[in-house]
Amino acid sequence: KKIQNIERDAFIKKCKEAGLDELKTECACKFFLDKCKPYDVWIWVTSTKGKNWSWDYVIGLKCALKKKLFPKIIET
Repeated sequence: KKIQNIERDAFIKKCKEAGLDELKTECACKFFLDKCKPYDVWIWVTSTKGKNWSWDYVIGLKCALKKKLFPKIIET
């Protein structure tokens, strides 16, 4: 099952089950549902959310979120 084929509400529920906080859930939605590039997520999180996240952190975050969420998505 591909991540982008899941309903947004179901995806958010899976994020919560995986223990993600609200901001990381929003980031996961941007990465995997909205198909945003890491650069776009980085700009969004630093300008809109006021986080001082490094570029490298955002790149690593995408990979970490995928590893954490993919098994949850497969279950459905």
